[in-house]
Amino acid sequence: MRFGRDGSGSGGGVRLTARRRAVLVALSGLPGPAGASVVHRRVRADGERIGLTGVYRLLAILVDAGLVGVTKDGGGRHLFHLRVDSSHDHHLLCGGCGRAERVDAGCVLGWAETAAAAHGFRDVSVSIVLSGVCPECGRAAEPGVDR
Repeated sequence: MRFGRDGSGSGGGVRLTARRRAVLVALSGLPGPAGASVVHRRVRADGERIGLTGVYRLLAILVDAGLVGVTKDGGGRHLFHLRVDSSHDHHLLCGGCGRAERVDAGCVLGWAETAAAAHGFRDVSVSIVLSGVCPECGRAAEPGVDR
């Protein structure tokens, strides 16, 4: 993800300061949704001097701006990720290890729009979290498999 030196870019109506940009860059380098402490470590490793509370504040601003999405894992912990599409935000979460995978569930939008229209709603935004067990946790749960 690229941002101009002046903070320009797709800012969702929010100015991209150096610290906000650092959080976005950190998120773009992660393999999937991550907790604020993981984002904090990544931002610090990239040279930004900022505390965990500051990262939480920046994440909240970026979530409000629509640049960052947030979901909860099975334990209720917030996981943050870059928003690829402002109207679709879907994840598959493992109940065993907390692994999160972004999924394309565009087919759900048609259903959601139909359901919303039936109640007089429009401009629908959809966010879905599917829970399951990832392949690794599934294998570990099989009888005779060492953990």
